[in-house]
Amino acid sequence: MEILSYFLISILTFFGITSLPSRWVVMIGGPGSPFLLNFFPIIGAIIIWNIIDSIYLGINNKPIPILLFLICWAIKLVEGNIIKKADWQMHVSMAEAWVIFIWAIVSMFSDYRAWL
Repeated sequence: MEILSYFLISILTFFGITSLPSRWVVMIGGPGSPFLLNFFPIIGAIIIWNIIDSIYLGINNKPIPILLFLICWAIKLVEGNIIKKADWQMHVSMAEAWVIFIWAIVSMFSDYRAWL
């Protein structure tokens, strides 16, 4: 079950499903809105990844491993070069990548996560 969740979260991250709610809010609010474009993608990514972490915790009885965060971070960086997007969509995607990266770094120094 754990390997299946690695593949599922990685696929959802690659195809942008994890950043989709943030993109909807920015798109509805207008990509020209400075607050929505600069701050909401970060807040949205934190909320979405907390939900993903809660679901992962409920299914596997442990939080998301650091390695999976680093895999998803690398996927977000590669996704920007493979799938062409508008500038504001790329901004939302990179905000999510930075949230995942910082979360992985913080997780390395905390006691409740494991590498694998």
